[in-house]
Amino acid sequence: MTDGTEHPDAATTPAPPAAGPPRPTVPGQARQEPAPSGAAVPPVPKRPPSQPPPPERPPSQHPSPPSAEPDWAAMAERNTAGLRRRRRLRTGGIAAALCLLVAGAGLLGSRQAGSGPEEGPAGPGGPTAELPALLADHSGRSTVVLAPAARVQEVPGGHVLRLAGTPESFARAVDQPVDVGRGFTVSAWVCSDAATGSRAVLSQGDGPAYSFELGRTDVAGRPAWTFRVRTAEPVPGAADEGATVQVAAEGAATAGSWALLTASYDAGPHTVALYLDGRPAASAPVPGIWPAPGPLQFGRSRQHGDWGGPWSGAIGRVMLWDQALDPAQVAALGGAAGTLTARPTASWLVD
Repeated sequence: MTDGTEHPDAATTPAPPAAGPPRPTVPGQARQEPAPSGAAVPPVPKRPPSQPPPPERPPSQHPSPPSAEPDWAAMAERNTAGLRRRRRLRTGGIAAALCLLVAGAGLLGSRQAGSGPEEGPAGPGGPTAELPALLADHSGRSTVVLAPAARVQEVPGGHVLRLAGTPESFARAVDQPVDVGRGFTVSAWVCSDAATGSRAVLSQGDGPAYSFELGRTDVAGRPAWTFRVRTAEPVPGAADEGATVQVAAEGAATAGSWALLTASYDAGPHTVALYLDGRPAASAPVPGIWPAPGPLQFGRSRQHGDWGGPWSGAIGRVMLWDQALDPAQVAALGGAAGTLTARPTASWLVD
């Protein structure tokens, strides 16, 4: 996608590191293009061409004598002309009705998607451009809908999703791009403004709970990056989470600077792993991951049937794979020695 939709003061959010370690280039990664802010109106079908009039009859050389019989031929011609006029009127009416129907559907779709014009805070160069309501991945699939308080921000070296840590500041995919029954990997560059509390970068599910959640929390009073998965369907009314497995990178700074978070699930040995800046942080065995209903979420997580963990800060270079990347491939994401040949199945904000 071309994420140059807003131009706020880039100094408010640092850019994802461009050097030390350098940001990798994903092989074959296409530049993302923005999805339209409203539903496209298809062209109205053109009116069919009018039928040619019947050939004129040559005048009779001998005028017919007066007759009391009706002029059946003239009546037939008048009837044919009337039918043609009615067909044209009917065709024009259908086209107009289709136009109104499509326009109404487009307006309704734009309202439902929150596509009303919205401006972010003004930077030194003036107000930013209007925020698009939809973002698409590098292939145009897995469209992401922005909530009213979410915006795309330009920073040196790219674009990020800027979230304010409020209930109206999140984004969600319209489908479920991660199949938790198979191996997968999720990765994102993140910069948090919040030094405490549970904050979700990515999660999947909008039912009673999430399938997985990547983010930050406090472990034994210390900040930590975490990756949590549910191993069983939650029990209605249960007071605790239960049936969850968490791996954490403890003691690392979780606010004010960029971090590369990568988490994977290997369906073969049934293990989950968390990597920080391309390096292994923790891993643990799991019996499997519960397939929660609902799409991928950016900046929030579903727990006990409610939304929580609002992200405050920036999220960029979000990538998903339908396999568990090995440590060498994850190291390549962080700019260390390694080779990454696996192309992501979906990605956003990758400039």
